[in-house]
Amino acid sequence: MSLNNLNIYNDSVEITAKLDAIVTSWPWEHRKSLGDQLRRASVSISNNIAEGYGRLSTGDRVRFFIIADASIFECQSIVTVAENNGLVEPILANTLRGRLIKLSFQLIAFAHRIVSSDPSYKSTQRKHIERRFQANQRSRKKPKTNDTDAGSDSE
Repeated sequence: MSLNNLNIYNDSVEITAKLDAIVTSWPWEHRKSLGDQLRRASVSISNNIAEGYGRLSTGDRVRFFIIADASIFECQSIVTVAENNGLVEPILANTLRGRLIKLSFQLIAFAHRIVSSDPSYKSTQRKHIERRFQANQRSRKKPKTNDTDAGSDSE
């Protein structure tokens, strides 16, 4: 399979393009600070997926996928900061975070398949991937609630 046929790679490239288009509309001072950081973090996702995909050993592959996943979390944080600064509308910010979370789930599932197919791979990264995969599976099974549900912490 070619890298260009890998869904997580293509999704990461699409997200990068979307984030870049959003940053382009920001005032110059925000483009040069928060915008540059968001661009670097989003490009890091696809670059690390590509580099991991090109590696031969399970350890090398998984290490780059973990770095890509960390960049996904960085992008989520930057989107939240941009939202809090009025640079991104709340609905768009929620959509972006949702796409990033979905990409993270897909990336961890992909890394989990690689780790699971190599029983000789015993690194601590294996445990990290397995924990994240299990957490993702549990979070997908939880019923969805909203802020108006009884017992909500919001006032």
